[in-house]
Amino acid sequence: MKYKPFISFYNKYNIIPVRQNIKKPDFYYNRSYLYTRLGVPLSNFESKSVIEFGSGGGFNASAIIRHKPSSYTFVDDSLRSLELIKKSIKYKKKKIIKSDIFNYKKKKNMIL
Repeated sequence: MKYKPFISFYNKYNIIPVRQNIKKPDFYYNRSYLYTRLGVPLSNFESKSVIEFGSGGGFNASAIIRHKPSSYTFVDDSLRSLELIKKSIKYKKKKIIKSDIFNYKKKKNMIL
């Protein structure tokens, strides 16, 4: 396997370097505030296709999917991240793709 900075380390030690406690009462409020300050209120994701690169454990998605995007695509090369997303993100319209951002190729039939 080709060495990839960060990803090779994460996969070797089966880790996700960043975690969020999405069960804290203020998690959604804080995430909503962050996105609003960035100029993209969470409500903007309603009925939109979302693609997230380097999804980690899907912590951002837990806030975004409350607004029912038309699809949510997770792209990550970390095996632990993909396992956690598969297990913890309960969203019917999710797609999980194992790839790094540099080798990702949009499939012709994928709606983004």
